[in-house]
Amino acid sequence: EESGTVIDNASENVGENKVSDVDKYSAIIEEYKSAMNDSNFDASAGKYPNTNELVMMYYHNYKSGAMSGELIFNYVYYDINKDGNNELIVVFSSPSAQYHIAEIYTYDGNKASMFIPQQGCLGERCSATLYDNGIIYFYGAGGARVHGLTFYKIGDNGYSIEIVKDYGVEIDENGNYTISEGDTVTSYKSDEEAINSVVGNAKKVDMTKLDWKEIK
Repeated sequence: EESGTVIDNASENVGENKVSDVDKYSAIIEEYKSAMNDSNFDASAGKYPNTNELVMMYYHNYKSGAMSGELIFNYVYYDINKDGNNELIVVFSSPSAQYHIAEIYTYDGNKASMFIPQQGCLGERCSATLYDNGIIYFYGAGGARVHGLTFYKIGDNGYSIEIVKDYGVEIDENGNYTISEGDTVTSYKSDEEAINSVVGNAKKVDMTKLDWKEIK
């Protein structure tokens, strides 16, 4: 794509069911709106289970003035696995982050649901990155010297979550890496080397070129 080109992947029809993206995901968007407008929002209450309640807590901190700046939610319909059906991606932007994924949603033919189960740490200790080959890379920090590199893909059914690789990383006091998959220790010496072993020549999806719409 040429620089600055906006990619609009919104689809009116999904497979043979002919369900629009709006119909598939409108309940998720409305839940975000309700949470954003809840003046008594409490992240621990679990009142909005289909939203990223951790990020929503920060949204209300910005909104109340407890934190300086603002947090904005945006969404896009985007075909991550190139099967002709769009997923819903919700991101947030704040003074310290732009197009940071809050959650991804898939549709099973009846309802939309969260794709990334660890969404409770997205926006704080965890992040997700999309690649143009359908790989969804998830970084999860467990501490200064311990973190995880998990690679997901959408299952052949178009909505289930599948783990491609799940690496655990430990870094000793000398900066030496130990990257393991289960009980098997690999020879990778850096996160980048481990990531490249999975994604190959795939490129990160340029989030700035997607056709985002603000949730408000």
